Amino acid sequence: MGDDELPTRIKIRLVVIVILFLALLIPYIVCSAGATIQYVGEQPVRPLTIDQMITHYADKYNVDEKLARDIIYCESRFVPDALNKKAVVGEDVGLFQLNSYYWQDNMALNGWNIYNIEDNIEAGMWLLSISGSDPWLWSKFCWSVR
Repeated sequence: MGDDELPTRIKIRLVVIVILFLALLIPYIVCSAGATIQYVGEQPVRPLTIDQMITHYADKYNVDEKLARDIIYCESRFVPDALNKKAVVGEDVGLFQLNSYYWQDNMALNGWNIYNIEDNIEAGMWLLSISGSDPWLWSKFCWSVR
């Protein structure tokens, strides 16, 4: 065993350690992107993906999930932090593109922040349940044919 072999072994071990570390870290990064944590009491249950939140709140507010998904697609293309600052007043925010001028204060009364991904979904589903698709009429040409 020469002096040159020891550094090579150490290098190989370091590469293996880095690969193992990344193998453990990547699922955490992927699972936590765009997710929130659901709690029962103070115990976290599991992260919810945007997809799961849409299904959950569509069920909670008895909303047609396909219509909700079609509206979200047409409004934001499922970009959770979509922001349209060119609205006539305020700005259109999040997946449902809720207008801050018209909806922020009203949604805050329900404890929702329309800039928060999960709150935007819940507020959008609530609005869809009480107003139907009227708040999104401008994009009807898109979601009515999907």
